[in-house]
Amino acid sequence: MQLIDARSNKNTITLRTDGVFHSHRGQLAHNEMIGKHEGIIINSDRAVS
Repeated sequence: MQLIDARSNKNTITLRTDGVFHSHRGQLAHNEMIGKHEGIIINSDRAVS
């Protein structure tokens, strides 16, 4: 999975059940991304996309 933020910074991660991606902009639960379509927008727990 490749995550791209509002500033076009890219992070490539491997999704795992119950995993969490951490950044200075907040956290993203892997479970919210698993099975979703390409190109969707997911907000972090800080509501920053």
